[in-house]
Amino acid sequence: MKRAENYLGKKPFRPLDIAVYALISLLIAASFAFSGKTSGKGFEVYVSGEKVLEYTFGGGYLVYGDRVTVQSDGTFRITCDNGYNVLSVNDKERDATIVSADCSGKHCERMKLSSGSIICSPHSLVIKFVDKIDDPLVG
Repeated sequence: MKRAENYLGKKPFRPLDIAVYALISLLIAASFAFSGKTSGKGFEVYVSGEKVLEYTFGGGYLVYGDRVTVQSDGTFRITCDNGYNVLSVNDKERDATIVSADCSGKHCERMKLSSGSIICSPHSLVIKFVDKIDDPLVG
């Protein structure tokens, strides 16, 4: 079997080629590493694009509409169009997880908010960190 340089008349990779490929690989890895916000003062929960819950770590929460039921201190049942998710919040670790869901794959139960965000596609549920939680207007 002949080597590649015999077929092409030159070596398959030059040092500049390898440097360019290494730079591209680093940029791709960096885009994945820094793609999601992994901390904040609190988080927001959306169902089908509608904000249903704002939570501030150590500072309380604000529920919008009737999709969210407070089950216990730091545990919320979120009713979606075709099911539910139970969200547990850990104020000390500034993190949240889905502890129960009735969707088919239950992939959301393996996600932590500290990883960037929690997404349950079957229920159109998105939970993401935010730095600023708006205080409700009192009038």
